[in-house]
Amino acid sequence: MSNILFINLLFSFLIGLLLYMPISRLYIILILILFIFFNIYLMMKKSTKEKLFKNIKTQDTIKHLKELIKNETKCEEVNISKGDERLDEFEKINLNSEYNIYIKNKKSSFDPDIKNYVNYILDLYSNYENKISSENAMRREVKLSKIQFVSKLRILADKFDSGKSGHTRRIGNLSKQLALDIGFNEKYSYEIGLYSPLHDIGKVLVSSNILNKPGKLNREEYEIIKKHVLYGAEILQGVDWLKIAWEIALYHHERYGGGGYPFSLIGDKIPVSARIVSIIDVYDSIRGKKVYKETVSHDEALEKMIQMQNHYKYFDPDFFDNFLKNNEKYDIIFDKN
Repeated sequence: MSNILFINLLFSFLIGLLLYMPISRLYIILILILFIFFNIYLMMKKSTKEKLFKNIKTQDTIKHLKELIKNETKCEEVNISKGDERLDEFEKINLNSEYNIYIKNKKSSFDPDIKNYVNYILDLYSNYENKISSENAMRREVKLSKIQFVSKLRILADKFDSGKSGHTRRIGNLSKQLALDIGFNEKYSYEIGLYSPLHDIGKVLVSSNILNKPGKLNREEYEIIKKHVLYGAEILQGVDWLKIAWEIALYHHERYGGGGYPFSLIGDKIPVSARIVSIIDVYDSIRGKKVYKETVSHDEALEKMIQMQNHYKYFDPDFFDNFLKNNEKYDIIFDKN
């Protein structure tokens, strides 16, 4: 039985006893008043503790536990830590948890109910820490698995990419840089860099005779190769974390001014990710070596892209302006990859 309950029962017994005794009602009224004030005090004290208990549920768990213990024991300082430490001038309070409490110069006893509550909260906190640590390790493992999976797909895509050595690697690095230059945050830019190398993954389902043809494609062959965007989308669809890769694969041949494929979308109806990669894909395709052409210089590629933009409005104008403004970066990245 708690001390509070015992005192209340004692008061109730005394009041009941006094009612049957030949004693002035004034004394009974005084005792009742004392009884009421005592309970008001207990309610205020309980309210203060409940407020502190509520605060414990916030992120600063240890801080609020220290505040609670300090308020309860009227001590100078509280230390809560894992393991067994030897702290001069501190009294150790043993708990049934990974944590111990060290109190300096306490002036009041440690209420057993409060001690049990602190022990309970520290157990929850310890379990939460362990859970977070385990979840973080799992997230890192899952993230690494995703990166490895995308890397394997990128290698596969490179094998079917018209002999353009390093094309997918450059697409990733260049696309990430353009996303940053446009003003997207680090996380989104990283995702663009990670998934953009899968833009032509659908070419694995296109005949290698067409992909590696040394001359110009005829109309029938061109219609076949255009289907690689649909094949790529089909390969990547239905996986939530590959949504950006799916967008890029399906829409990176759309033109901002219309007339692209597969849907002839216009302007902002084309996903942002595809508008970024479209610029980089064209830049790298013009500069890179193919089975039917040699490499060209950075300046030649820029000149051709500007002509394409002026005549056909190939690219998002704002994105393309950023590309031109920072074009020296892309020349450096291309040469390094």
